[in-house]
Amino acid sequence: MNELIQDHGLKNWIKACIGLRCVRDGMLPFIEEKCGDLYSGNKTYTTQFCQLTNYSCTSCSLKELRPNHSEDDCPIKSHKINCGCKSSANKKICQNLGSCGVLFDLILNKHVNKAPRWNNSDCSKWYKNGWEQMKCFIDIPGYNDKEHLSQADITAFVHICQNNIALKDLFRTDIDKLIQVRADRNEIYHSGKMDISDDELKEYIAHMRDALRLSVFTKTDTQKFLDTLTKLETDNNFEIDATQEMIARKDALNALIEESKTLHEENTNIAENTTAIKHRIAAFAVVQDKHMKCITDHLTKIKCHMKSVKEEHNKTAEVLLQHSNDLKTITSAIDQHTTCFKNLQRELVTQTEIILGIETISMGIERIVIKNYRMISEIQPEINTILLTVEKMYQLIQDTANIQGKIVLDINGIPNKAELLHEIVQLWKSFKTNPGLNASDEIGHCLSVTEGELEKEGIKVDSVQDGSVEICFRCTSIPNWIKLCEKCIDGRMAKFFWPLQNHLKSKDGFENLKIAVNMYETDFVESVEAIVKQLYPKLISKFPNFVKSESDSDPTQIKWNDVLGLVLEHEKSRAPASQIPGTICIKKTCIP
Repeated sequence: MNELIQDHGLKNWIKACIGLRCVRDGMLPFIEEKCGDLYSGNKTYTTQFCQLTNYSCTSCSLKELRPNHSEDDCPIKSHKINCGCKSSANKKICQNLGSCGVLFDLILNKHVNKAPRWNNSDCSKWYKNGWEQMKCFIDIPGYNDKEHLSQADITAFVHICQNNIALKDLFRTDIDKLIQVRADRNEIYHSGKMDISDDELKEYIAHMRDALRLSVFTKTDTQKFLDTLTKLETDNNFEIDATQEMIARKDALNALIEESKTLHEENTNIAENTTAIKHRIAAFAVVQDKHMKCITDHLTKIKCHMKSVKEEHNKTAEVLLQHSNDLKTITSAIDQHTTCFKNLQRELVTQTEIILGIETISMGIERIVIKNYRMISEIQPEINTILLTVEKMYQLIQDTANIQGKIVLDINGIPNKAELLHEIVQLWKSFKTNPGLNASDEIGHCLSVTEGELEKEGIKVDSVQDGSVEICFRCTSIPNWIKLCEKCIDGRMAKFFWPLQNHLKSKDGFENLKIAVNMYETDFVESVEAIVKQLYPKLISKFPNFVKSESDSDPTQIKWNDVLGLVLEHEKSRAPASQIPGTICIKKTCIP
C-alpha cells in the first residue's frame, strides 16, 4: 500500500523537504537551550527589580498591559508604533507589583528592531517558560496557540536568531547561512511544481549542510542530521515512499497557510498597491488545493485497502468456522481419535483468533494514519491481542534483546499542571546528569527511588522529555516489556511513582493530585515493530523456508501476516500427524 515514488523530480522535491526537517531538528536543541537562558535571566531580573519571591502573574493581557518605561524613555522612535506607554493609551499596570510591565520592557529591548510581534505570545503564560517569551521574536503570525517550540518550523528558528540581539551577536555574519536556508525553504514550499533537478537539490543540500556546521551548534549532536543530508544527496538508491510524500506535502501546506496569513495581514495594513499581494494569495491557494487533493486521494486509497483486507479476513473466518463444525462431527464419530481431533480443533480456534488479531492490527494502523493518538489503556482488547502474538514469537525464539520505548507520566487533580510537569522534567534531567547533586532534594530523592524500583523490573530509564513527562526507557527482555505494557493498561505503572505522588500531595493545594502513567498507541506500535525486526533474522535461521525471495530477507519490509503465518506453520509441525479435511490458507496482506 505504501508505494515507492518513481517520479525523479518529485523524489528530489521530497528529499529537499526532508533536508529542511533535518536542519530544523538539528537547530531545535540549541533554540531550546536559548529559550531556557532567556527565561532564567528575565525571571531573575523581574523578581529582583519588583522585589518578588516568585514571578507568577496569570491575569495580564498584552492588549491592556502598560509597559514599565515612561513615554519620555520609550525606546521605540517610530511614531507609527505605539507600545502603550503614552498616557492616552488607557493601559493598566500589572497588579503583581508591575512585574509584567518590567518583563515587557526586557523583551522589547532585546529585539533588534524594538518591534516584537506581541500577538504571537500570551503574557499570562510568560511565567511558565522561555518559549512563550521567545515567540515575540518571530516575525510571522500564527504562533499564539503553539505551546511548544517543537511545533515551530525552520522559519521561526531563523527569525529568532535574527531578531534577538544576543543571538544575532552570537552568529555574527554566519546568520547569512541561516537566512539562505530560509530563502531556500520558501522556494521549495511555495513553488507549485514540486519538481527539483539534481543540481538544484545539491545546491539546497549544500546550504543546509553549511548551516548545521556552524560553530554555534558544536554542543548539539548534529552529525546524524548531516549524515542524512549526505544520503539524500549521494545515495541514488535512497527510497522515497508515499508516507514521506504525505509528510512533505503537509509541511508545505502548513508553510503556505502561514505565508497566506502574513500576506492577508499585510493587505489589511497597507492602504494601496495591494494587487500584487492578492495575486500571491491566489497563487498560494492554487498550490494548497494541489497538496490537499493529493493527501485526500492517498487517505482514500488507504481506506479502500483496509476495507478489502477486512473483507478477505471475513471470508477466511467463515472457512475456518466451517472446518470447525466439520471437525466436531468427525470427533463425535471416531472415539479412538478424540484427543487428536480436539487438539486440531483448538488449533483452528487459535487460527481464527489470530486472523481476528490481524484485522485488529489493520484497523489500528488505519487509525494511526489519520493521527488519532490514544493511550493503550483505551484500546485494551486490540493491545492484548498484539501482546499475545509477541509472546508467542518470543516463546519460539527465546531471544534476549533490549527493547526501547516510551511511556507518559501525567498529573491530574490540580490546576495549572504544566509548570509542575516542566519542573519534574528539569529536575529529573538534572538528576540523570548529576545524581549526587540532587540527593538532598526531596523530588530528586523520589525519582531516585522510582528509578531503582523500575530497574528491579528490568526497566532502565534513558531520558525524559517535556510533553507531560515523556520517559524514554529500555527493557532488558521482551517479557519485561510485555509486563510493562500490561501495567500501563491496568494502571499498576503508577505505583512506581507513589513516593513522588505522596510527596507532592503534602503541599498546599495539591491534596487531590494523582499521577497516571500510560503509553501512546503510536509508541507501542514502534516498539512492536522493533521487536519483530530483532526477531526476524532468528525466524529465518530457524525456518529457512520462510524466505522465498531476496525481497523477503529485508527486515525493513516485515509484514505481520508473514510472521504470524510462520508461527502457525511451526505449531502445525508439532501437532499429531492427522488429515484435516479441506485446506486453510491465510492470504498475505500488506500490513506495514
